[in-house]
Amino acid sequence: MESAILKINLRETEGSKANKRLRKEGLVPGNVFGKGQPSVAVVIRRDELKKGLTRHGRFALFKLEEEKGKIFDAMVKDIQVDPITREYVHVDFQQIKLSEEVKATVPVRVDGRESLEFRKLLLVHQMDAIPVKGMPQDIPNTLDIDGSKLNAGDNVFVGDIPYPTGIVPDINPEHLVLSVSEAKVNRAETEEDTTTEA
Repeated sequence: MESAILKINLRETEGSKANKRLRKEGLVPGNVFGKGQPSVAVVIRRDELKKGLTRHGRFALFKLEEEKGKIFDAMVKDIQVDPITREYVHVDFQQIKLSEEVKATVPVRVDGRESLEFRKLLLVHQMDAIPVKGMPQDIPNTLDIDGSKLNAGDNVFVGDIPYPTGIVPDINPEHLVLSVSEAKVNRAETEEDTTTEA
């Protein structure tokens, strides 16, 4: 899988005041961390980061290209979001080697929810995301479960989920991810319906 490209610049000044000024200019301060290497302070345009994540996903491989020619192969490790504006305020990148295994926590997505709702079935999540490990280029953006095939009383465990080739769960496969039960019908509504029919 080819890495997506993000343009970055090295951050010359650090500190809360400098970061605040950068954010006002539409920039997001961040850091690039590497195993056994000092972190590198960087800055990226907010719209560039947003576009990259929207197009390629949270767990995509990125080539961080710095204007002087330095390139980092990296994945997004953490993003801080302003609780009011919902804008990105800080990003951490983890420098990786394409030949080394990485770990990530991938969200669970259930397709076919409308089928469950139509059958008056209730989906109960025990886990919203699953820790996995594998080569960085194989990490998926989501782990998908087909809800249309689930019935009342069904349980889905970590080991039941289909994983991409080369990706394995980094947690006990017997952990419960979600369960399906019949939606409880309000007793008052049931009695009202019976009275109306009578």
